[in-house]
Amino acid sequence: MVYSVQEAQVKLYSALADKIGFKYLKSQRCLKKVIGNLAFHFDFYSSKWNQSGKQVEIEAGFYIYNKKYGKEGINSVVASKMFRPGAESGYWYDISTQESLESTYNTLLEEFKTPLDLCTRFEADYISAIKYLYENLFDEYNVFLDFAADNLGLEAVRERVEALYASIPKEDADIYRRNKEEINRMIKNNDHRYGRIEGVKSWMINRSNWKWVMDYEVIRKL
Repeated sequence: MVYSVQEAQVKLYSALADKIGFKYLKSQRCLKKVIGNLAFHFDFYSSKWNQSGKQVEIEAGFYIYNKKYGKEGINSVVASKMFRPGAESGYWYDISTQESLESTYNTLLEEFKTPLDLCTRFEADYISAIKYLYENLFDEYNVFLDFAADNLGLEAVRERVEALYASIPKEDADIYRRNKEEINRMIKNNDHRYGRIEGVKSWMINRSNWKWVMDYEVIRKL
């Protein structure tokens, strides 16, 4: 028997929430836990090709949001990772049947081990947890440098800042310097007409390590 889309998703998310002790927010399709000013999310995404009784697939990812940077969303994320079931399955986990749902449940529990370990570390020692995240999981969990620097100090992130700064294409850096005030004004005013700025790139608009380094001229402060 193939589940309906809603039945399969509720079964999986509820079972995961019960197992790991996170709160299941049904309307947001996420499992959530708050530790201090940080919100830990396991977020799930439903395939547009899902059809009840035929196919049910989902994506899954882990996010840490810092409430000091704003409401939970793109501008407050400090680390993230998307989980992948394997080369043959691409982005999607199959939860169409009881058998495939149980397999995905067990696979995701394995994937959740590192994020859950992070939660335990943050509960025990906030600064030590950030240091561990920065030193051991920087690339895998797409850690934001401003979060590390705000808590560990600029000197602690010097090496990565210098390497990051050197990696920004000169042409892109020049475009951003020329248009930085205009771009940030547009962001502040929720004006999305970025296309009128010649050469604008997504990293210049969205929260990113390159943007942080350029906005705050971090390299000059080291």
